[in-house]
Amino acid sequence: MTARCAPVQKPNPLYFVEVRARRRGGQNPFSYFLELDRDENSASAVHCLIRHDDSVIRVLEIIEPCEDFPRGQCLDVTNEMHAEALGLCESLEYDQQVAKWDHDRDLRKHDAD
Repeated sequence: MTARCAPVQKPNPLYFVEVRARRRGGQNPFSYFLELDRDENSASAVHCLIRHDDSVIRVLEIIEPCEDFPRGQCLDVTNEMHAEALGLCESLEYDQQVAKWDHDRDLRKHDAD
């Protein structure tokens, strides 16, 4: 009888997002880490936060201890996440513009001004 081997799982990183906040009256700014649901904690969720919230200060990527990283790993990926989020935002805007051009072309083609 042969034993089934579980597929090697790649470590799923956890993301911690630090944001800037202000107290009432605009004095004494402080920062805190947002609570992200462990099941929905992904790079795309962080990109969405960055695109919609300009108060993101720092993004940390945590890889829990595993075979590849027996002691775990913590990286500051703030710059990479901001660049990816802005790139995604630009590509989404471009896609929306292309869709508008296609729609306008179809209207002209079918004489539906």
